[in-house]
Amino acid sequence: MNFYGNIVNDNDNPQNLGNDYGKVMLVPRIIMHEYIDDIKLEFKIGTKKQLYKVKDIIELYRRIKNKEFYKYGAKLEFLHDIDAFESESKNILNYFLKYAEIMDSMKENKYSGYRYYGQSINYSSISLNGGALEEFFEILKDTYVEIENDYTTSKILLCTKAPDIKFEIEKVNSQEYIIHPNIDVYDSYKIIKGKENVFMIKENRLYRCNKQVQETTLKLLNVFKKNITQEIRFPKEYFESFFSIVMPKMRDDIVLDKIETKEIEQYIPKKLGVKLYLDYDEANNIVLNVRFCYGDV
Repeated sequence: MNFYGNIVNDNDNPQNLGNDYGKVMLVPRIIMHEYIDDIKLEFKIGTKKQLYKVKDIIELYRRIKNKEFYKYGAKLEFLHDIDAFESESKNILNYFLKYAEIMDSMKENKYSGYRYYGQSINYSSISLNGGALEEFFEILKDTYVEIENDYTTSKILLCTKAPDIKFEIEKVNSQEYIIHPNIDVYDSYKIIKGKENVFMIKENRLYRCNKQVQETTLKLLNVFKKNITQEIRFPKEYFESFFSIVMPKMRDDIVLDKIETKEIEQYIPKKLGVKLYLDYDEANNIVLNVRFCYGDV
């Protein structure tokens, strides 16, 4: 059974890659929808001239495992050996084989606990959740990957840097201030939980965010989104709590450029200083005294 669907058409001559190593590509493609949390990974296989969509991951896994020679229509045929794939595809191929083997085990009901799941699984894609997303990101970090978002295809950068989200504080009047993010909270973005990190998809970027960013920047951003607002107002008396609780955790993400220093300097915690004093005791031993300084104390 031919389980691939041709997705690229050309009129070039068919290629036999049975012994012509280094030309077969395995190309991943992220599939997501705006209002569905689960995102998936599909694959294409072939050459730069001809690519085919993998409709059954398990079938491809078994062909590679058994080193089968297989023909794809009139355009492509090759021995399904790991060495037949180009070097750039080797890492994603190992990833593919790992999760395809798990899917194959489920399908064969090797583990009774997966029996029902194994019968209902979609064999055309791998779910990118938890550790699967973490591993995929690590393999292709700082590169562009094809993505289909609500049936629109584009490229997305797997970005190792956290998203550039800042929160600016402005004065409204003598007793009231506002805080607002530097992005539109109504813009489309998606948060996905991995095993160790969280991931944010926004525009043409897939950001990997550590737990600190999750507990500070993304949590505060979610407050705006849940309240359907672009800004939050708060009275001046809240400054003391804000600077003692929020500011230490988000010092690099809070912008105070529009507030005069004298208005907030009394709320900003002083830096802890350390002074070292060297001396001799009565026995001519060198002694060290440490003093901590906090403001004038």
